[in-house]
Amino acid sequence: MAAGVQQSLLYLVQVIFSLYSVAIILRIMMRAVHADYYNPLVHAVAKITAYPVNWIKKIVPDLGKVELASVLYLILIVFIKAVLVIILNGYKPALLGSLVWAVGNTIALFIQVIFYIVILRALLTWIPSVQVSIQMLLAQLSEPFMAPARRVIPLIGGLDLSPIAVLIILQILTFLVANPIMNIGLSLA
Repeated sequence: MAAGVQQSLLYLVQVIFSLYSVAIILRIMMRAVHADYYNPLVHAVAKITAYPVNWIKKIVPDLGKVELASVLYLILIVFIKAVLVIILNGYKPALLGSLVWAVGNTIALFIQVIFYIVILRALLTWIPSVQVSIQMLLAQLSEPFMAPARRVIPLIGGLDLSPIAVLIILQILTFLVANPIMNIGLSLA
């Protein structure tokens, strides 16, 4: 019975912290591309993440288009999730290892969110009845990654193959950047 409770708590911690992390990542991306605040999704994400980020913004200024307070808050949330998962698994967390792992996992989550945004955008172009505001938001969020690929890869028979190139590059970035950082964090743990 105790193992079932432990697994349930572990699952809840992972789901809740992961969903909230995605909301923070979306906030970072939406702020960077100046997404329309009156879009219901943009407004909801801003409200969900507003209080802690606004508090951190009093101390940490923005860095160009990047809301640095949100980035630091995201790393903190991923760090707390890592520590809770380690504790729920019955181990004592090594804080430095957990922090390094959290940075790597934050990068991996960010790449994963971009990956799914690109896939959703590509899929929704085939469905004409999807709400225009969702398509516009997905276009805004994915265009910084798609535009460079489109400049290199021409249309082939009217098909835009740039999403495939972006997805491949994102996976390679996960292998070359995020995974090694997470492995360093694990070795420090």
